[in-house]
Amino acid sequence: MRSGLLKAALVLFSVCFFSCASGGGAKGSFGAEYMELGDGYAGLSKYDKAALFYQKAAAAPEYRNAAEYSLARVKALSGDWGSAIPLLEGLLSRDSENLLVSSALAYAYAASGKTESALSTYEALWQRFSDDPVSGLNYVDVLRIAGEKEKALAVLEEIKNRFPDTDQQKRIEEIAAKLAAPEETPESSSTEGAAPDLEGERTPASGASEQKPSEADEAPEGSPAST
Repeated sequence: MRSGLLKAALVLFSVCFFSCASGGGAKGSFGAEYMELGDGYAGLSKYDKAALFYQKAAAAPEYRNAAEYSLARVKALSGDWGSAIPLLEGLLSRDSENLLVSSALAYAYAASGKTESALSTYEALWQRFSDDPVSGLNYVDVLRIAGEKEKALAVLEEIKNRFPDTDQQKRIEEIAAKLAAPEETPESSSTEGAAPDLEGERTPASGASEQKPSEADEAPEGSPAST
Protein backbone atom coordinates (compact mmCIF):
# COMPACT_ATOMS: atom_id res chain seq x y z
CA MET A 1 0.00 0.00 0.00
CA ARG A 2 2.71 2.50 0.97
CA SER A 3 4.84 1.84 -2.12
CA GLY A 4 1.80 2.14 -4.36
CA LEU A 5 0.76 5.35 -2.64
CA LEU A 6 4.18 6.94 -3.07
CA LYS A 7 4.31 5.89 -6.73
CA ALA A 8 0.92 7.46 -7.38
CA ALA A 9 1.96 10.60 -5.52
CA LEU A 10 5.13 10.80 -7.60
CA VAL A 11 3.08 10.82 -10.80
CA LEU A 12 0.73 13.51 -9.55
CA PHE A 13 3.30 15.78 -7.97
CA SER A 14 5.59 15.50 -10.99
CA VAL A 15 2.89 16.92 -13.28
CA CYS A 16 3.92 20.54 -12.76
CA PHE A 17 7.17 20.17 -10.82
CA PHE A 18 9.49 21.12 -13.66
CA SER A 19 7.51 24.15 -14.77
CA CYS A 20 6.91 25.24 -11.19
CA ALA A 21 10.50 24.98 -10.07
CA SER A 22 12.47 26.10 -13.10
CA GLY A 23 12.98 29.44 -14.74
CA GLY A 24 11.39 32.77 -13.96
CA GLY A 25 13.67 33.87 -11.10
CA ALA A 26 16.73 36.07 -11.07
CA LYS A 27 19.82 34.21 -12.14
CA GLY A 28 22.36 33.95 -9.37
CA SER A 29 19.91 34.76 -6.57
CA PHE A 30 20.10 32.68 -3.40
CA GLY A 31 16.56 31.47 -4.14
CA ALA A 32 17.66 30.00 -7.45
CA GLU A 33 20.66 28.30 -5.86
CA TYR A 34 18.59 26.77 -3.07
CA MET A 35 15.99 25.59 -5.58
CA GLU A 36 18.66 23.88 -7.66
CA LEU A 37 20.04 22.15 -4.57
CA GLY A 38 16.57 21.09 -3.54
CA ASP A 39 15.84 19.76 -7.01
CA GLY A 40 19.07 17.80 -6.99
CA TYR A 41 18.32 16.11 -3.68
CA ALA A 42 14.71 15.48 -4.71
CA GLY A 43 15.95 13.77 -7.87
CA LEU A 44 18.02 11.47 -5.66
CA SER A 45 14.99 10.77 -3.44
CA LYS A 46 16.73 12.46 -0.51
CA TYR A 47 13.57 14.24 0.49
CA ASP A 48 14.65 15.45 3.94
CA LYS A 49 17.64 17.30 2.48
CA ALA A 50 15.56 18.62 -0.41
CA ALA A 51 13.01 19.98 2.05
CA LEU A 52 15.68 21.97 3.90
CA PHE A 53 16.74 23.78 0.74
CA TYR A 54 13.18 24.39 -0.43
CA GLN A 55 12.43 25.99 2.93
CA LYS A 56 15.39 28.32 2.43
CA ALA A 57 14.38 29.09 -1.15
CA ALA A 58 10.89 30.07 0.03
CA ALA A 59 12.42 33.07 1.80
CA ALA A 60 13.06 34.62 -1.62
CA PRO A 61 9.77 36.30 -2.64
CA GLU A 62 10.15 35.41 -6.33
CA TYR A 63 10.55 31.73 -5.41
CA ARG A 64 8.05 31.45 -2.60
CA ASN A 65 5.27 29.68 -4.50
CA ALA A 66 7.59 27.39 -6.44
CA ALA A 67 9.52 26.47 -3.30
CA GLU A 68 6.41 25.82 -1.23
CA TYR A 69 4.91 23.63 -3.93
CA SER A 70 8.15 21.68 -4.22
CA LEU A 71 8.31 21.40 -0.43
CA ALA A 72 4.75 20.04 -0.36
CA ARG A 73 5.73 17.59 -3.08
CA VAL A 74 8.70 16.10 -1.23
CA LYS A 75 6.69 15.97 2.00
CA ALA A 76 4.03 13.97 0.15
CA LEU A 77 6.58 11.67 -1.47
CA SER A 78 8.00 10.90 1.97
CA GLY A 79 4.50 10.11 3.26
CA ASP A 80 4.24 13.25 5.42
CA TRP A 81 0.76 14.29 4.31
CA GLY A 82 0.28 16.23 7.54
CA SER A 83 2.93 18.69 6.35
CA ALA A 84 2.03 18.60 2.65
CA ILE A 85 -1.65 19.47 3.10
CA PRO A 86 -1.21 22.79 4.96
CA LEU A 87 1.36 23.89 2.38
CA LEU A 88 -1.02 23.15 -0.49
CA GLU A 89 -3.90 24.80 1.34
CA GLY A 90 -1.76 27.90 1.81
CA LEU A 91 -0.91 28.00 -1.90
CA LEU A 92 -4.56 27.59 -2.82
CA SER A 93 -5.60 30.37 -0.44
CA ARG A 94 -3.39 32.72 -2.46
CA ASP A 95 -4.79 31.50 -5.79
CA SER A 96 -8.15 29.79 -5.40
CA GLU A 97 -8.46 29.20 -9.17
CA ASN A 98 -5.26 27.17 -9.50
CA LEU A 99 -6.21 23.77 -10.92
CA LEU A 100 -2.88 22.05 -10.45
CA VAL A 101 -2.70 22.90 -6.76
CA SER A 102 -6.39 21.99 -6.33
CA SER A 103 -5.75 18.60 -7.90
CA ALA A 104 -2.69 17.96 -5.75
CA LEU A 105 -4.60 18.96 -2.62
CA ALA A 106 -7.56 16.74 -3.50
CA TYR A 107 -5.22 13.79 -3.97
CA ALA A 108 -3.46 14.55 -0.68
CA TYR A 109 -6.82 14.57 1.10
CA ALA A 110 -7.73 11.20 -0.41
CA ALA A 111 -4.35 9.61 0.27
CA SER A 112 -4.37 10.74 3.91
CA GLY A 113 -7.88 9.45 4.57
CA LYS A 114 -9.61 12.87 4.56
CA THR A 115 -12.30 11.48 2.30
CA GLU A 116 -14.96 14.16 2.77
CA SER A 117 -12.50 16.92 1.89
CA ALA A 118 -11.31 14.93 -1.13
CA LEU A 119 -14.90 14.38 -2.28
CA SER A 120 -15.83 18.05 -2.12
CA THR A 121 -12.65 19.11 -3.92
CA TYR A 122 -12.91 16.54 -6.71
CA GLU A 123 -16.63 17.22 -7.13
CA ALA A 124 -15.89 20.93 -7.60
CA LEU A 125 -13.19 20.12 -10.17
CA TRP A 126 -15.53 17.81 -12.08
CA GLN A 127 -18.30 20.43 -12.10
CA ARG A 128 -15.92 23.10 -13.41
CA PHE A 129 -14.22 20.86 -15.96
CA SER A 130 -16.92 18.46 -17.04
CA ASP A 131 -15.31 18.23 -20.47
CA ASP A 132 -12.35 16.36 -18.96
CA PRO A 133 -13.07 12.65 -18.30
CA VAL A 134 -9.98 12.34 -16.07
CA SER A 135 -11.48 14.80 -13.60
CA GLY A 136 -14.67 12.77 -13.55
CA LEU A 137 -12.89 9.44 -13.09
CA ASN A 138 -10.90 10.84 -10.19
CA TYR A 139 -14.17 11.88 -8.58
CA VAL A 140 -15.67 8.43 -9.22
CA ASP A 141 -12.69 6.72 -7.60
CA VAL A 142 -13.02 8.77 -4.42
CA LEU A 143 -16.78 8.15 -4.36
CA ARG A 144 -16.03 4.43 -4.60
CA ILE A 145 -13.63 4.52 -1.68
CA ALA A 146 -16.12 6.57 0.35
CA GLY A 147 -18.70 3.83 -0.17
CA GLU A 148 -21.02 5.99 -2.28
CA LYS A 149 -21.45 3.26 -4.86
CA GLU A 150 -24.74 4.44 -6.36
CA LYS A 151 -23.46 7.94 -7.03
CA ALA A 152 -20.14 6.57 -8.33
CA LEU A 153 -21.99 4.36 -10.82
CA ALA A 154 -24.14 7.28 -11.96
CA VAL A 155 -21.13 9.53 -12.63
CA LEU A 156 -19.27 6.67 -14.32
CA GLU A 157 -22.24 6.03 -16.62
CA GLU A 158 -22.35 9.74 -17.47
CA ILE A 159 -18.67 9.65 -18.40
CA LYS A 160 -19.13 6.54 -20.56
CA ASN A 161 -22.04 8.13 -22.42
CA ARG A 162 -20.40 11.51 -22.92
CA PHE A 163 -16.94 10.25 -23.86
CA PRO A 164 -17.39 7.04 -25.89
CA ASP A 165 -14.06 7.53 -27.64
CA THR A 166 -11.98 8.62 -24.67
CA ASP A 167 -8.48 7.21 -24.23
CA GLN A 168 -9.47 6.42 -20.63
CA GLN A 169 -11.38 3.24 -21.56
CA LYS A 170 -8.99 0.97 -19.67
CA ARG A 171 -9.37 2.98 -16.50
CA ILE A 172 -13.15 3.09 -16.92
CA GLU A 173 -13.19 -0.70 -17.13
CA GLU A 174 -10.96 -1.04 -14.06
CA ILE A 175 -13.16 1.25 -11.97
CA ALA A 176 -16.31 -0.50 -13.21
CA ALA A 177 -14.84 -3.86 -12.15
CA LYS A 178 -14.07 -2.53 -8.68
CA LEU A 179 -17.58 -1.15 -8.33
CA ALA A 180 -19.01 -4.52 -9.40
CA ALA A 181 -16.97 -6.38 -6.78
CA PRO A 182 -18.75 -7.69 -3.64
CA GLU A 183 -19.31 -5.18 -0.86
CA GLU A 184 -16.57 -5.08 1.77
CA THR A 185 -17.40 -5.97 5.34
CA PRO A 186 -17.73 -3.04 7.80
CA GLU A 187 -14.47 -4.09 9.48
CA SER A 188 -12.51 -3.83 6.23
CA SER A 189 -14.22 -0.90 4.53
CA SER A 190 -12.56 1.95 6.40
CA THR A 191 -11.28 4.67 4.08
CA GLU A 192 -8.58 5.83 6.50
CA GLY A 193 -5.32 5.93 4.61
CA ALA A 194 -6.86 4.43 1.47
CA ALA A 195 -5.34 5.61 -1.79
CA PRO A 196 -7.53 5.74 -4.91
CA ASP A 197 -6.03 5.17 -8.34
CA LEU A 198 -6.10 8.84 -9.15
CA GLU A 199 -4.45 10.62 -12.02
CA GLY A 200 -3.31 14.24 -12.12
CA GLU A 201 -5.70 16.72 -13.72
CA ARG A 202 -4.78 17.45 -17.31
CA THR A 203 -6.30 20.92 -17.37
CA PRO A 204 -3.63 23.62 -16.93
CA ALA A 205 -4.03 26.46 -14.49
CA SER A 206 -5.21 29.75 -15.85
CA GLY A 207 -2.69 32.52 -16.44
CA ALA A 208 0.14 30.02 -16.83
CA SER A 209 3.75 31.01 -16.39
CA GLU A 210 6.94 29.07 -15.78
CA GLN A 211 7.75 30.39 -12.34
CA LYS A 212 4.95 30.03 -9.84
CA PRO A 213 2.75 27.00 -9.18
CA SER A 214 -0.07 29.44 -8.65
CA GLU A 215 0.28 30.35 -12.32
CA ALA A 216 1.84 27.24 -13.82
CA ASP A 217 0.78 25.18 -16.81
CA GLU A 218 1.18 21.44 -17.05
CA ALA A 219 4.81 20.41 -17.58
CA PRO A 220 6.14 17.76 -19.94
CA GLU A 221 7.47 14.45 -18.79
CA GLY A 222 11.14 14.20 -17.92
CA SER A 223 11.41 16.43 -14.86
CA PRO A 224 14.26 15.58 -12.44
CA ALA A 225 11.76 13.98 -10.09
CA SER A 226 10.30 11.61 -12.65
CA THR A 227 13.57 9.99 -13.61
